[in-house]
Amino acid sequence: MNVDPLGVLCQRLEDGKLECGDGACWTGHWVYLSGERSYPFAGIFERGIGGYVRHPVEHLTENGFGSYYKNPWRGCISRDQMTGILAGIIGTKDRYAALRLIFHHALSLFLFSYNTVHNGHRFKPDTWKLPDFTGPDVWSLEIRSLGWFAVIFYPLLCVLDLQLLFSAIYNRVNEKDDPIKAIISREHMPTPTSWLMFKIINKDKLSGEIYDYWNGWRQQEGMWELYLDKIHDIS
Repeated sequence: MNVDPLGVLCQRLEDGKLECGDGACWTGHWVYLSGERSYPFAGIFERGIGGYVRHPVEHLTENGFGSYYKNPWRGCISRDQMTGILAGIIGTKDRYAALRLIFHHALSLFLFSYNTVHNGHRFKPDTWKLPDFTGPDVWSLEIRSLGWFAVIFYPLLCVLDLQLLFSAIYNRVNEKDDPIKAIISREHMPTPTSWLMFKIINKDKLSGEIYDYWNGWRQQEGMWELYLDKIHDIS
C-alpha cells in the first residue's frame, strides 16, 4: 500500500508524488481492519478538541485543503471522512478521543460535519459552502466509539442501525462508507438490526464494490484482503 512517513494511506500520482487528501479516512479504515491499536491516530490528525484534518502536512493535500481547520464549524472533514475517523478511533479504543469528537460534533447539534470550504483546486478559506448532513450512520458509530459505556444507548442503536438494514434490503450499498459501518456494527455492540442486515446483504456484490473502490486509482490493494478477512470472520 502507499503510505507516507507518518503511516498515512495516500494515493500516488502519475509523477510519483503522494496526495493524502483522504488520508485520515483511509488510515482509519486500515487501523480498524488491521487491528493496529498502537497507531497514534488521534495524535496525528486531531486539531483543537475533537476536530480533525485529512492530513497534518499541508503540501501533501491538494492546495493545502486537507490540512485546513479553523474551528468546529470551519474545516475540511466531510461525512465520509468522519466515518473513517470514527473507525480509527474505535480501532484504537481511544475513548477519550471519542468523547472529544462527540463534544466537537455536539457543537453542530450532531446534524452537520464541518466541510464548509471547497476542496481541491477550488480551495479558498474565505468562501463557505453547506456542510454534509450527518445522520443515523454517524450517530451509531459515535455511540459505539464509547465501548461498553454505550450499553445505555442500546435501544437507540437498534433503531439507528435501520439505515444500514434498509441499504441492504434495497441493495444500495455505498462502497465507500457502508462496508466499514456494517463490519463495526457487527463487531461492536451488535444489535438484532445489524445481525439481520449482515445476513441479507449481498456479500458478493459488496466484495466486488470494495475491490473496485480500493484497487482503482486509490492504489490500496491490500485493503481489499483486509475487508474480505473481516467479512469472513463475522459471517
